[in-house]
Amino acid sequence: MYESSDEEEALTLLAIEAVKNVRKKRIWIHDINQEKLKHGEFHTFMPDLRKDEKRFYIYLRMSIES
Repeated sequence: MYESSDEEEALTLLAIEAVKNVRKKRIWIHDINQEKLKHGEFHTFMPDLRKDEKRFYIYLRMSIES
């Protein structure tokens, strides 16, 4: 059941191609949330969040006026 070196080489190349074709999943993070992770929540995050009404609502589930 020993394979020839040509068959072994072909299988190795196929394995290498299979690994190359596997894509890493990229996770997109909104800029506001990225900054929150870097600098902390309240002092840096809230002023930026207030500038974007939609993001404010998504994060806090209330309007800016509330």
